[in-house]
Amino acid sequence: MEKQIYGLASALLKLNRWWLLLLVGVPISISLYSKGAGSNETTNQIIVNFSGAVLLFWLFAIKHKANDKLIENGIKIQILQYFNILIIFNIVFYVLSFFATKTIDSSYNNIQIHYVTPIIIPIVFCISFFGTLFLVSKTLVSAELNKEATFNEFLTTLILLIFTPIGIWFIQPRVQQL
Repeated sequence: MEKQIYGLASALLKLNRWWLLLLVGVPISISLYSKGAGSNETTNQIIVNFSGAVLLFWLFAIKHKANDKLIENGIKIQILQYFNILIIFNIVFYVLSFFATKTIDSSYNNIQIHYVTPIIIPIVFCISFFGTLFLVSKTLVSAELNKEATFNEFLTTLILLIFTPIGIWFIQPRVQQL
């Protein structure tokens, strides 16, 4: 099943960086601007979830493409075996945080207040997402250098991935050159 998902996600690696940036950024922008217009909250969540799914598939495809290059060169990095577990954690805890979040509309100034019942769910999601970004950046830089990258070598890539729009702009051409 992992190969089928990678086959679907690898199409994102062939896209021009403009198209990828539009696929990730435009749905989030539409959602942000439509909240003030009184649109449906469920529609906004679906739009944002689409953008998040594209981003997660892109990260999945980067890791697998870079890992294939590492395997071709005979380099094995032990920590990369935890990547699929982190992806599953990302999906599970994002869905849990989606269902555990309650939104209350204030009658004063039409402000939405979000109450998250168990705070541990978003915290675990953030930690697992950061772990995913960590492993993707380490794998990408290791594949580019043809050796296991140190933290200082992949720190800039990690920072670019944390700031996703900038990261997409600069990392997509690097991934296409692998």
